Amino acid sequence: MKFTCTYMAVLVGALVALSVPACGDYILIDFGPAAAGSYTNFDGTHYWNNVGGNETITSLRDSQNTLSGVQLSVAGATGVNTWNAGETPDPNLNGGLFAFDSVTRDGLYNNAGVTASVTLSNLSISATYNLVLYGSRQDFERYTTYTVGAQSVELQTGYTTGTGFNSNHVVSLSGLAPDANG
Repeated sequence: MKFTCTYMAVLVGALVALSVPACGDYILIDFGPAAAGSYTNFDGTHYWNNVGGNETITSLRDSQNTLSGVQLSVAGATGVNTWNAGETPDPNLNGGLFAFDSVTRDGLYNNAGVTASVTLSNLSISATYNLVLYGSRQDFERYTTYTVGAQSVELQTGYTTGTGFNSNHVVSLSGLAPDANG
């Protein structure tokens, strides 16, 4: 009951939303320097899991602060950084759900040519999942490719014009099914 998302880029998404379409439940994950395994409520409604690097969290909280049983493991990340400090995301980023500078200012990264992975396990094998990913790096044109199984999407995370900050784009991987072995 798991699937692994591998990425190879300079930056991994600062934010991830994992949703089960049939249930409407979701798990929000903020990658950055916050204390590992802690969680934050930015808007008084939705809870975010904080992931601070290469680590395992045995039960992520869903957006309503209930332990989900879903496990997350990060391996191969080079580190975390707060490149976008002082930048403000679009208030409509992912329907307003990601519109907090506290979650868009930081993220995990890899050095060039390094592949890392984020593994989610203890997922229901009778459900399908959607991943919504956001990443940004303020400085120059950059791209991050996210791959789960045969699906792959690319997000432009940095720009050479304007602020260079991705303030309003996300990518999605939809209908993901965990393998039978977990």
